[in-house]
Amino acid sequence: MLTVIIEAIQMVIILLISRPFDQALLLVRIIFFPMAFINSFGTGIFILLIQQIFEENERAAAVKAQLALNIATRTLPILRQGLNKYSAEAAAKIIYETTSFNAVSFTDTGTVLAFVGKGADHHKTGSPINTEVTKKAIKSNTFIIAKEKAEIECNEKSCMLKSAIIVPLNMKDQAAGTLKLYKTIENSITSSDIELAKGLGHLFSTQLELSKIIYQEEMLAKAELKMLQAQIQPHFLFNALNTIIAFCRTDAGKARELLMKLSYYLRTSFKTNEPFIPLEQELEHIKSYLAIEEARFSNRLKIVYNIDERIHCTVPPLILQPIVENALKHGLMSTNSGGLMTIEAVEDGNEIIIQIKDNGVGMSKVNLEKVFDNDFKSEGIGINNVNNRLKSIYGTTLDIQSRIGEGTSVKITIPKLEEG
Repeated sequence: MLTVIIEAIQMVIILLISRPFDQALLLVRIIFFPMAFINSFGTGIFILLIQQIFEENERAAAVKAQLALNIATRTLPILRQGLNKYSAEAAAKIIYETTSFNAVSFTDTGTVLAFVGKGADHHKTGSPINTEVTKKAIKSNTFIIAKEKAEIECNEKSCMLKSAIIVPLNMKDQAAGTLKLYKTIENSITSSDIELAKGLGHLFSTQLELSKIIYQEEMLAKAELKMLQAQIQPHFLFNALNTIIAFCRTDAGKARELLMKLSYYLRTSFKTNEPFIPLEQELEHIKSYLAIEEARFSNRLKIVYNIDERIHCTVPPLILQPIVENALKHGLMSTNSGGLMTIEAVEDGNEIIIQIKDNGVGMSKVNLEKVFDNDFKSEGIGINNVNNRLKSIYGTTLDIQSRIGEGTSVKITIPKLEEG
């Protein structure tokens, strides 16, 4: 329609400026309809071609985006380990196998971590960075496109790599390394190749940031566990030795039994570097601890175990110790008469339910609501630590029920994790 209107305007102009008018009018009558039809048809074809070009570009971009997402999905568990020669080599192979690039490389700020494809004979893993363009990308912390072999500035004259994209991998806004994608033909880097490289660089940078966060969280969890061990052991060890010394004078056999319990307790305490241990081991650890405490407090403390012997699973180490010690110290031994502690472990479908109950002094509703607050000055040992570990590992939390004068019940719910 737009073309017909433009043709009509053109015919009007012809009639206005051409003389003689009758011949101009005759000409307009002859040419108007053919020209309007042909020009409209040609304009329509041209618009369709433009539209197809845009659609093709959108499809190509979608394919590249899907490819980048697939690569990121496959490399996510690999790059969780951080950027090293093992993770870099595995990621480089995935990119090389799923894209049309002739070579793929990862570097840190000074060393080739991995190189797969053409040129691997002289771009060797573990060697210093050989290409000047890579050094420039790291120094400027911006991606660089080398369209010709001379721009790559490789020292090896026989190098087959003639174009490249170098993308920095950032951690905290600083280049921690690079992703390099090569082709063996000059001027063969397309806009979709550039977008793919930039997308991969961004995704890998995010993955590396996450790997660092995960590593720091693991280190923090280990540090908290070590701190918990250090917090628990000194005062317990002092009290245990005093108890054993007392029994040495009155009951040598009991003293020997308690020394064996203490030995087992300390041995298992010092071997809690594994992320998970068998539930049986954790319970034996608790039994050794409570056997010494029973001997120490004599008739004031009674322990009952209701453990389903069919349960075979793994749990985080020292997951029960802080709860048991807290129940003993602040629940039962806060009274002159002491009391009863019950430890239960049952299997409920795909979950293990562990409960530690005491009939001690209990807690008020106000203190119960504040027990997980960081600012709450509780005398309990490690309750918040245990709750945070359960939350980070399983997404569950401690269920604490307590009433003043009636005691406290702490329930742990965890999914079954079979040994091994």
